[in-house]
Amino acid sequence: MVKLSASVQKTLTIKLQANAWTTFPTADELYIEWSYYNNASTADRTTIKTTAVISQADTWTDFSVTLTPQRDGIAYGNVYLKKFESGKTVNVNGEAVVS
Repeated sequence: MVKLSASVQKTLTIKLQANAWTTFPTADELYIEWSYYNNASTADRTTIKTTAVISQADTWTDFSVTLTPQRDGIAYGNVYLKKFESGKTVNVNGEAVVS
């Protein structure tokens, strides 16, 4: 969750790390989806998702999106892992860096 100002472009980054998977998850199997206000006069929200992929075990990888909200408000981020491999994990550093 990140507080954003209207019409100010921001990049949101969260770091993810995976242990040694047989095949790392693709961008469609592991991503962060952000929801934010996309209309200046209504409470309509839109979503944008990251496209980064993890390619090395035990290394923190930046998962970033750049967005421009149309009104002041909170952007909510959800991490999705849609792949299962027994005994394999993904770690999330839940602190969003805003730049």
